[in-house]
Amino acid sequence: MQILINLIAFIAGVGVGYLYGYYIRSRRAIRQLNESIERTRREQEQLRTQYAEMRAQYSVINNKLTEIKRQRIRTPLARPRYSKYLR
Repeated sequence: MQILINLIAFIAGVGVGYLYGYYIRSRRAIRQLNESIERTRREQEQLRTQYAEMRAQYSVINNKLTEIKRQRIRTPLARPRYSKYLR
């Protein structure tokens, strides 16, 4: 009878140990997933910031280019091409 009780206690101990190990592994996996999610959020926020900066730079460059094009259309050439014949 004592052997049977010891066997049941041993099997119960093994089962509890297995469940505890499963619990620990699950917590570790959940923590790693949360860290990964947080890392992804930080990277996403950083990329959004970089994208906004690039859009601002693009806007400035595009405005400058548009202004240069307008000036070229408005102002005639400083030296007309035929000026060498007028010398």
